[in-house]
Amino acid sequence: MTATPCISSADLIAQPNGSYTVKFLSGVLSVQPDGTFATRPTGTAGPWESGVRTGNTLVFTDGAYPTGRYAVLVV
Repeated sequence: MTATPCISSADLIAQPNGSYTVKFLSGVLSVQPDGTFATRPTGTAGPWESGVRTGNTLVFTDGAYPTGRYAVLVV
């Protein structure tokens, strides 16, 4: 059984390029290339800290890691 991580839309921080970061603990959520979660300092918005929102999902990906593409559910 697998679980789908869920985040609140109230925790989304819009970025100038149209992507979003997620307020998480004392910083922002960072979804690592292997799918694990970490925290980065507030203001960090690299490819694993910012995702593209499509409907109710936020997709984190980086072209340097073509097999690493992860999505979280936005509620």
